[in-house]
Amino acid sequence: MELEKLRKELAKVDSKIVYLLEQRKNTVLKIGKIKELKGIHMVQKEREQKTLQRLVKQTNVDPKIVKKIYFILFSYSHKLQKKKRYY
Repeated sequence: MELEKLRKELAKVDSKIVYLLEQRKNTVLKIGKIKELKGIHMVQKEREQKTLQRLVKQTNVDPKIVKKIYFILFSYSHKLQKKKRYY
């Protein structure tokens, strides 16, 4: 059935998203450690805005959705870096 096939495809995409979120988290922690060692502020709003602008241009997904998702990701990154749970 076409519906089941599409659902399996979606499940694979979701698994990839979760895997990429884990990779992003690990990279954020490494960046946080470097920022701390170099005395760089953890939160860099200008960089976040440039990232959002770049990502919105790369996709046909509604920009509001991209911004909402990345607001959550940025907030999580700030939380991780403030806890100083580096690997």
